[in-house]
Amino acid sequence: MSEAKEPTRLLTAQATSNGSLQAKTLLTPTACKTRAKISVPPDRVLPIIFIPGIMGSNLKATAGNKALKPGEPAWRPPNGTLEAKREVDRWGARSPATRQKILNGPTVSIDRDATTNLNPLHESIGLSAEEAKENGWGEVHSESYQAILFALRRQFNAFLRPNLTSPGGDTISSEWAGLNVEIGHSEWKEEKGLLSEISECDVRKLAELHYPIYACGYNWLNSNAVSADALKQRIEQIIKKWQGLGRKCEKVILVTHSMGGLVARACAKKIPDKIAGVVHGCMPALGAPACYRRVACGTEKSSPSKRTAGNYLMGKVAIVLGDTAARTVPVIGNSVGALELLPNHLYPKPWLFASVKDRVGEDRVLPLPIDDPYAFYADTQPWYRLVSPELLDPAENHLNAVTMYKQNVKAAENFHRGSLGDYYHPRTYVFFGADQDELAYGKFTWLAQAEIAGVNEGSLTNGRLEATESSGIRRVRLQTDQCLHFSPSSQDAKGDGTVPYQSGAAPGGRAIRTIRASGFDHQGGYNNPSMICLTLLLVSRIALDYA
Repeated sequence: MSEAKEPTRLLTAQATSNGSLQAKTLLTPTACKTRAKISVPPDRVLPIIFIPGIMGSNLKATAGNKALKPGEPAWRPPNGTLEAKREVDRWGARSPATRQKILNGPTVSIDRDATTNLNPLHESIGLSAEEAKENGWGEVHSESYQAILFALRRQFNAFLRPNLTSPGGDTISSEWAGLNVEIGHSEWKEEKGLLSEISECDVRKLAELHYPIYACGYNWLNSNAVSADALKQRIEQIIKKWQGLGRKCEKVILVTHSMGGLVARACAKKIPDKIAGVVHGCMPALGAPACYRRVACGTEKSSPSKRTAGNYLMGKVAIVLGDTAARTVPVIGNSVGALELLPNHLYPKPWLFASVKDRVGEDRVLPLPIDDPYAFYADTQPWYRLVSPELLDPAENHLNAVTMYKQNVKAAENFHRGSLGDYYHPRTYVFFGADQDELAYGKFTWLAQAEIAGVNEGSLTNGRLEATESSGIRRVRLQTDQCLHFSPSSQDAKGDGTVPYQSGAAPGGRAIRTIRASGFDHQGGYNNPSMICLTLLLVSRIALDYA
């Protein structure tokens, strides 16, 4: 009787930064006769690049920063409770002028050395610290994005495994078999049936390509047009690198979060032939009224859809981002990128209102005129204005802060109308939050509680601002000499806590699929297992079309 063959042990060779291939195994006693079969990555390469949202990129100070030494971290979001407490204390103690000095676009750059936040588990997916740094993983906030980076690396690095019952044969890996199980339990319920499972034939087709995973941070204080140019350069560098190593690399796949979607869209408009497809998550396609709220009143500290613990956390986040207009305006008013998150010219109108009570206690909700949103943002006169001029430049960086601010608004308009427009890459997939438990601002309303008679749209619009409280309340003197106190409204629309469904759903009709989902908040979209599963599926669909 012939001796049974011992099973083959499968190793996967990894491409190193210099293009060589390496496979690691353990030393064994000479008595062990098990053979090791080395699987060599395919010759064709399709890089996957992740682009984070605003404030999701680590920044460091450069020469000229008035508050920090060159190389010091200017913005590094916390990972874990201890770091979060330190950041709350640190930013809570910083004055508006200090905030403006630190987060000054021309004096900060991407912090590509923030690799200390990389989870040591990267070794479990065959990723060395050197490769992680070279691929930009340290450029982005670990707690928000490491889960999706790990998932992409694991999924697109494990297609087939040896079939021990059939020596020399193979079958699809547990990662791909498990993905179909996850699809069946997904939270994007209404999309089931529209997005088919991945077949074994699909997996074998996907395995014909090699998929290095990159992260690409950007200076989010600059215009997204500038960031789009930087992303374009990064894409071209990555493609050129692999081509220089003798590989066939022509295109990349982009996966984005929030404002990173605007960056990617503007970039894809420039080089559509170098992009195989795009997956957008939580993208404010038309902007978000939450941005108006945060500039005009400070960052919101609570939501009617949150419970006690959630509102406590929101309060702490507001301290870091700026819980008053005096703390947000010096940064956002001088940041074109941040201003590009305001509702743009395509956002459904009207979205800005004032509510007053008449003598019988009935609420009268009147729209405030913003036919041209950019003219409105630049106008510092109305009582419901976005920016109060005296808050713009506590650091005294500009000879004329108002002129600089208006130039920033104009740059934001140019980006919206020109660089971005209504462009979407032909192979675009989108998912967005439309959750009643994650309310966002679909509109914003200034609320007056006192009863008043004879108020019409004209008298309300022409009121004069007399004072602003730190809570965001504005005291307004009407032409009738009546005085009203207007407070900011609460979140009102289904969304993800930041982006309302009106903006998230806007790509519908232009994307291959626009997927309504729930069960996650804006920043945690890529930490949600169901959304990770969806992203892997959508990236797979793009790769299959390309392969």
